[in-house]
Amino acid sequence: MQKQDNTSYTIPSVNKVNDILDYLAEHGESTLTRIYVDLDLPKSSTYKLLKTLESLRYIRYQPATQTYLLGMKLLELGSKASDQIDITSIATPIIKELSLNVNRLCHLGVLEGHHVVYVLKTSTNELIQIGTWLGRRIGVHCTAMGKVLMAWKNDEEINRFLEEAELERMTPNTIVDRTQLREIFKEVKRNGWSLDDEESTKMVRAVGAPVRDQSGDVCAGLSICTLTEIDNLVELLALKDTAMEAANKISAELGWVNAKR
Repeated sequence: MQKQDNTSYTIPSVNKVNDILDYLAEHGESTLTRIYVDLDLPKSSTYKLLKTLESLRYIRYQPATQTYLLGMKLLELGSKASDQIDITSIATPIIKELSLNVNRLCHLGVLEGHHVVYVLKTSTNELIQIGTWLGRRIGVHCTAMGKVLMAWKNDEEINRFLEEAELERMTPNTIVDRTQLREIFKEVKRNGWSLDDEESTKMVRAVGAPVRDQSGDVCAGLSICTLTEIDNLVELLALKDTAMEAANKISAELGWVNAKR
C-alpha cells in the first residue's frame, strides 16, 4: 500500500500562520510591512491573519510603535504542553534503540535531592546483570548519570551539594573528596559526558550524557553501562558519542533546540 503524503493535507493559510509566529519568535516585535515583505506574503491577507491572531491572543499589537509581538496565549499553551510531557514515555523508544545498537545496559535517571533515581532500564545483553531497578536511589557522586545531573547546576547549588551530601564510599574507586568532585563536575561540563569507573559498583563501568528540557536545563541523565570483563575503559569511552547522540534525541523530543554547549 502506498504511503500517503501528509503534505496533501496541509492548509496554506495555517502554514502562513506558522510562518508568522516563527518570524515573531525569531525577530521580536515587528511592523506589518516588515512581516509581509520578509515573508513574501500578500499585504491584505497578512493583515487579516495578524488581526485574527490578535483576537485569539496569539499575538499582541502595540499601537505606539505599530508593531506585533507574541501573545500570552502561546505562553499558556506552552505551559500546558510542558505539563503533559512524560519524559519516560518519550525516552523509552530511544533508550531501547540505544541498548539494541550498543548491546549494553542503558539507564535514564533523574535528580532527587542528593540522589539519582532510576526511571528507565533496558538491556539486550543477558551477560550484563547489574543490581539496578526502577526507583532505585543512589548517590550523585558515584554515578555517571549523577555527575551529568550535577555538572550543569550553578555554583550555589553545587556548593550546597558538596556541603550537605553524604558521600558514601561504595567501592575503592568511589570519589569522596569534595574538592576533587568539584573539579570532576567542571570537567564533565566541559566535555559534555561523564564516567563511572567502578565507582558505584565493582566491575561495573558507565558513560553518561545529559538530557535537557525545552529551556535547556539538564533534567535527566542517560548512561550506557557495561562490565569490566566485557569492555575495558577505552572500549567504553568509544561509546560516549553514541550516548550523547541518544541524549540529544530525547532532548529534542522534549523541546530543546540544540545549541553549542
